[in-house]
Amino acid sequence: MPKPKKVYYEGGDDFKDADVDAPPKSKQDKKLDKYGGDMDDFSVSKNSKIVDGVVKERGCTDVICLGVFIIFLVGMFSVSSYCFAEGDVAKYLAPVDHNYAICGYDTKQGNMTGLEYLEFHDLANPFSTSYCAKECNKCSHSVAKFCVPITGKGECTSTKDTIVAFETAFKAMLESNAAGKQVMDLYKSSRAIYICIATAIIFCFAYIYLMSFFAEQIAWTIVGITQISLFIGCGGLVFEYFNLKGSGNELKVKSAPGFLIGGIVLGLLAIIMLIMLICGFNQLKIAIDVVDASADFLRKTKRVVAVPVVYFVFQVVTVMVWFGAMICIWSIGNISAKESSTLNPYYQLKTVQFDGKAKAGDIYILAMIMFFGLLWILAFFNAQQSFIVMVSGCSYYFDSSKDKEGDADVGMGVKMAWVNHIGSIAFGSFIIALVEFIRIVVAVVVE
Repeated sequence: MPKPKKVYYEGGDDFKDADVDAPPKSKQDKKLDKYGGDMDDFSVSKNSKIVDGVVKERGCTDVICLGVFIIFLVGMFSVSSYCFAEGDVAKYLAPVDHNYAICGYDTKQGNMTGLEYLEFHDLANPFSTSYCAKECNKCSHSVAKFCVPITGKGECTSTKDTIVAFETAFKAMLESNAAGKQVMDLYKSSRAIYICIATAIIFCFAYIYLMSFFAEQIAWTIVGITQISLFIGCGGLVFEYFNLKGSGNELKVKSAPGFLIGGIVLGLLAIIMLIMLICGFNQLKIAIDVVDASADFLRKTKRVVAVPVVYFVFQVVTVMVWFGAMICIWSIGNISAKESSTLNPYYQLKTVQFDGKAKAGDIYILAMIMFFGLLWILAFFNAQQSFIVMVSGCSYYFDSSKDKEGDADVGMGVKMAWVNHIGSIAFGSFIIALVEFIRIVVAVVVE
């Protein structure tokens, strides 16, 4: 009697009930046997709130995370407010004369109470001849309590050359510290930045329209050029190999194998790419159609371009406010001018000692917490703008059909980002900020 064939079946049956002559079941058949009943009755609309696209009726998610985020922001604001009240921000920002006396304050270098402005006796060599004054003279005006000379008045003796010399010295003073150098770098590159922004906007819209109307043509052209280039490169390198090999020149003969290896590599890449194109042609076509649809979405919904612009402004304002908060924190210590002609050639640098209201270790820890808060807020804004764009894209997709091109609901994305899922966004941005904070700390320690 012949032995029964090996039988594959999903459990629950005894061997005697199995069909010994049945062929082995495929993986798909096994899934149908196991889940077929559930799959037949399954419906997305019956098992979720998804009926005709994006679910608009939704509650708030990760409320606890939102609460933690708000508490953290309130903590940052409270600490900054306390330091502003207890510290002396005006003294930290006050100018310093050539005797290292802080204008407007009574220090060991001299009592400058009431003399809040920094005047310059010699504009060609301003900071080494500076002195504190009650007010700026009629030939100058105050800029952050620095008396900057002006031209255009007949009674003023300042010449154009002396004004240029003063501006050069003033810029050098700003560049003498890290923060001022960053400001000056931005100032020097401001024109280039404006030109780049305008150019980026022009190219952005040109790219959107180009991809919207010619996405498939551009994509297939690039694929074709890449494939042809690989074959041409392979042929060219192999041809050069045979050319060098038969040249009779010893140096050229020795270099010939390198061209052969390069030709073989390009040939293999060309064959691999060709196989991938043949096997994945449908997937590639779908991917190109997705790019085309994305370009159509951006062309139809130009207002979505304003989302990253608005959030960029939010981030710039956040960084400026954060710098102000850090000045408040740093001003809580004992402030004095740095008396060193080598380290402080323009007299404006100050030292802060934390031995009274706060200890140095506590301030440094607080500064690290504030820095993490900055990273968290910036990551939060980045996540917000990405979420709004994604919701807008989804609403455009579900509103479109083969008969009409849909409309994107950017307002719905804003509502979901700031009302429904602000807690989830805060939680996700916390993780991103934590990883970025660790990366920066490790990089600083290593360097």
